[in-house]
Amino acid sequence: IDHFKDINDTMGHAIGDEVLKAFANRLQKTVPDSSIVARFGQDEFAVMLPLNNAVDEAESRANDIIEAFRSEAIQVMDENFQIRCSVGYAVSPEDADMPEDVLKCADTALNRAKLEGRDRAKRYDGRYTEDIQKRFQILRDLRVAMDKQELELYYQPQLCLKTGKITGAEALIRWWKSGENNVGGHFVSPVDFIPVAEQSGLILPLGDWIMEQ
Repeated sequence: IDHFKDINDTMGHAIGDEVLKAFANRLQKTVPDSSIVARFGQDEFAVMLPLNNAVDEAESRANDIIEAFRSEAIQVMDENFQIRCSVGYAVSPEDADMPEDVLKCADTALNRAKLEGRDRAKRYDGRYTEDIQKRFQILRDLRVAMDKQELELYYQPQLCLKTGKITGAEALIRWWKSGENNVGGHFVSPVDFIPVAEQSGLILPLGDWIMEQ
């Protein structure tokens, strides 16, 4: 369920629990009777169902779930909630054989759907796992970079077009990642490490360091 925490925080857990029940009821009505529906986490549900036309049917079923919650609000205690959800799905045996691996693949696809803006369905792709590994490596290296003071601020002047005078400067963070044994190295693009810092919460101590500098 997209942004379910906002419902709990603003309306309270009692309302949140009722929204979960209403969500579960609609989900069960949306998927075929042969499906198994289970609550998988605080705001996550898992659906398992047999497929006649594996990949095409899986995509269709996933989109049915998305549309079921776009089409009509959920009503709880005279309140209407415009609930949206993200769906990650995997197909067996094309994506994985063992049940735990299928679930893992679906969870990876779910995370991808959330990263791309939520309210959408994504099928598992092996490249998603590679992206996760890359982000994890960047996060680990960024922590080291902060400890080793590998980050620098570059200042880009702001000019008054009328007078030509410098009126201020924009602080731009740069990361020079040293090579093995401090031989050579390369700049890591902010496009790569800033989103990782934001998603991990590391952006807060990074912001403190910037202000101190």
